[in-house]
Formats: sequence, structure tokens, C-alpha cells
Amino acid sequence: MDVALDMFALECEDYTLAMPRGEVDAFTGHMFRGRLIELVTTADRPLLVDMSGVPFFSAAGLNAVVAAEKLSRRRGVPIAYFGLVPCVERPFRITGVDKVALICPTMQDAIWCVVPLSDVEIESWDLPE
Repeated sequence: MDVALDMFALECEDYTLAMPRGEVDAFTGHMFRGRLIELVTTADRPLLVDMSGVPFFSAAGLNAVVAAEKLSRRRGVPIAYFGLVPCVERPFRITGVDKVALICPTMQDAIWCVVPLSDVEIESWDLPE
């Protein structure tokens, strides 16, 4: 049997970007879970998960997300998922996993949600008086 899932991770300055590609189902869910847990365990910065390359997501994937969220909270490593296609986002919403996991529409939104801004960045905002 061919396994149709891979996950790359890219270490960026302020966060780690994980990019799963392929279906997350009963056969590949354990790989997805293992890689998420590994990234959370070794992370010293927020984790962003780009789900745009995942066309199918089963209960095995939802279980992996819940496990990763529990670990991330214990370790103080925030996770944000973004780029979910509608058929992947729907199971998150139907099961209530979106109440546990942070789901964002775009990568920029995910960065805003989990990467703390520096004082310099905040001071540079041009706010109306």
C-alpha cells in the first residue's frame, strides 16, 4: 500500500511552519499525529500548520490535532492551523475541535494569533487619534 501523506517543516525566525501534503485518514493518521507531536515536543516557538495541501481529513486526523493541542498547552507552544479547504474544515467545526484548536483563514492571520509582537512593531502602528 502506498502512503499518501508527507509533512515538511521549515524553521523560521519566529515560528515553525509545518506543511502536511496528502490525505489524513485511518492509514496515515498515525504519521500525521507522530509528526505533530514531534514538532510540538522539539519546538521552542509557535507552530503554524499549513493545511492547504490536505484534501481529506478523517477522525484520525482530528484525534491527532487534539493530542497535539494537549501537549502544546502543557509545553506552552501555541499551534495555529490555516488554509483548510471546506471539506477539511467541516469536520473540525462539526466535532467541536475548532473550539480546542486555533483555526485561521490565512497564514498572516495565524501569525497574528500566535506570534507575539515586539514593542517596536506595536509602536510602529499608525493609529488614528
